[in-house]
Amino acid sequence: MSRTEQLLENIACAIEAQSGAMATAFRELRRSKVIEAASFKFNANGVIERNYPIPYNSVTVISQSSAKVIGANQPNAGAAPSEGQGTIYVGPLGFGTYNIAGHSLTLYGNPGDYVTIIVDACTQQPAAAAGAVAIAGTATVSGTVTSVLGATSDLYSEAAQSRTTNGNTANMTWPSTNTDAYVAINLTGFAGGTNVQISLDQQDANGIWQSLANSGLLTAVGTKNFTVGQFGGNHAVLRSGQPWRLSWTVTGTFTTLTFQLAVTGR
Repeated sequence: MSRTEQLLENIACAIEAQSGAMATAFRELRRSKVIEAASFKFNANGVIERNYPIPYNSVTVISQSSAKVIGANQPNAGAAPSEGQGTIYVGPLGFGTYNIAGHSLTLYGNPGDYVTIIVDACTQQPAAAAGAVAIAGTATVSGTVTSVLGATSDLYSEAAQSRTTNGNTANMTWPSTNTDAYVAINLTGFAGGTNVQISLDQQDANGIWQSLANSGLLTAVGTKNFTVGQFGGNHAVLRSGQPWRLSWTVTGTFTTLTFQLAVTGR
């Protein structure tokens, strides 16, 4: 066989192999539209390189690394890009779904750390947490994504009342539209006793009343407030559709103890 014939034979074999890979990829796409879903470890140079015979249009990166992960829809350039179209950032131990497109995907990170990637032929709804967010591969927004804050609604209010012993309000049902609570206290009369503490309580799955947060010990006339929920200091979970109430615990023998309570949900 001449050198020319050998060259043609090699080209034919390469085309056949490439066609076979593309055929396999297209068969998979017909079923799931996912080109690849796998976990990889950064090599000694802190690089993961992937190449695909058909173009992808979105990438989800789930990082098990305590370091930032940078991705690009280009072959390995030897160093991570700092910005630009097709560049993505994932914060430490974060995840993100990014609408970038290409045939090559290169991730830069800490050598030996792992990431999971899902490479999709179709665009996906952008999402991210605990890191920076890339939107459509054209811009980045730094910071931590939490959630969009909802509107507030007043859930409980009352006139000032005399309460010199332990007690609680009537049971109420926590609405499904609210995940946080702001509790306001207006203590207007205080004499004879030592202190009073106001709590927001809710029943757990066993029907037991639990105090989710409280005001601390109040010892004089004045105002006080505290919060409950994912944006509150205690990050307690308010169970939608379940009973809740306000309660108060007094210490000492009061001759006067007058206060009013209010709750606003969000």
